[in-house]
Amino acid sequence: MDDARSKYAHRGIFKAISSHLVSDQHDRGPFKLVCDDMRFGNMLVNNAKDLKIVAVLDWEWAYTAPYQMLYSPPRWLLIKKPIHWDVEDLPHISYLSQYKSQFQIFVKILEEVESQREQDMGTTLTGEKMSSLMRKSMNDGKFWFHELVYSCFESADNPAWSAIREIIPNLDELLGISENELDAFIDDKMEQLRLYNVEWAALKKEIDREAAEFEALMNKMEKEDANEI
Repeated sequence: MDDARSKYAHRGIFKAISSHLVSDQHDRGPFKLVCDDMRFGNMLVNNAKDLKIVAVLDWEWAYTAPYQMLYSPPRWLLIKKPIHWDVEDLPHISYLSQYKSQFQIFVKILEEVESQREQDMGTTLTGEKMSSLMRKSMNDGKFWFHELVYSCFESADNPAWSAIREIIPNLDELLGISENELDAFIDDKMEQLRLYNVEWAALKKEIDREAAEFEALMNKMEKEDANEI
């Protein structure tokens, strides 16, 4: 019951913060190709010394998405994506602090690359630079909002919620769902669970019966084969 209540409540909070964390500027385009499984394991490099990326694999979950998701900081800076940060198993590791530290290194290198590109081109890049957009995404919570989108958003133990709470301290106050609505939802889900358990119990009984009949048939056939020998 507590799990259902928490997930439904966070669904309401997610809906409430969407208007704050969806960019009006990029909400209707341009849309960009996004590889949802971008990580070290899907990158091929030329050699162990240069580490130049020559190919990216596994585009099965690629899709077009609003530009603000493209300039979201990489999810793989700690190798593990945020949804896989297991705080209970490794409570001594501050994944969030480590990620922020790695991000500063990443974005600094990105700024150097952007600057070098401008020098090579002999001109200033038009529009806001990717590094600047990434910093904003990290600071205003869009990065963590995207993480909720990637991981189906409702789980209260998603590390993204902790990060967003640092940015929006009164997050729980944004819940636009009454206690009566929550109670009605819980009652409905518990009734669905009860009906499921009844249906599954009947189905399992039938499965067990058929399995027993099959085992008896196999034993009979084995005995008949043994007698023939």
